[in-house]
Amino acid sequence: MLAGFRWQDFRKHEIAHSKPLPPFDRDVAIVTGSLQRAVRYRIGLARRARVHRRLAGINELLRGSAGPVCLNLRTAANQGDVEEYETALAALVRLHEKQSISDTRRRLLGRLKLSAPPWTSAIARRDGPHGCATPPGDPETAWKWVQLSQEITRRSELDERALAALCTSDAMSLNL
Repeated sequence: MLAGFRWQDFRKHEIAHSKPLPPFDRDVAIVTGSLQRAVRYRIGLARRARVHRRLAGINELLRGSAGPVCLNLRTAANQGDVEEYETALAALVRLHEKQSISDTRRRLLGRLKLSAPPWTSAIARRDGPHGCATPPGDPETAWKWVQLSQEITRRSELDERALAALCTSDAMSLNL
């Protein structure tokens, strides 16, 4: 028995349903005719089973993904829609190619958040001028502006009387 094929049973069936021939000629007819059809049919079944296993694997892989690209890919695979599957797969490949850019963006935003949390939030949400494909201006100038703005805000929150008293006490300690 080779790959589940029962040759002896197949041969007996073919002999029973064929016209009388000498044994060698009968076997040649079986091998060149019905056996080849049976093998092609079995190969087709094996290919179909392999495709179904691969589709089940794709379905399992995408089951936990809720993004629109993955949902399109899963739907196309389940429906056997080759064109839609190719389109969705190409979209997934484009997303994958952008993964390193996204990782770099997250890393840089994490570093920026330590110094300028509101600015980082605006960039992360792509609010206002930060929603464009290019930066809204010179990053160095923007950085200086944020630093100055934060310093002005910090100083405006200080108590003027306490600050004056602190200045007076510092001046007195310097005169000693």
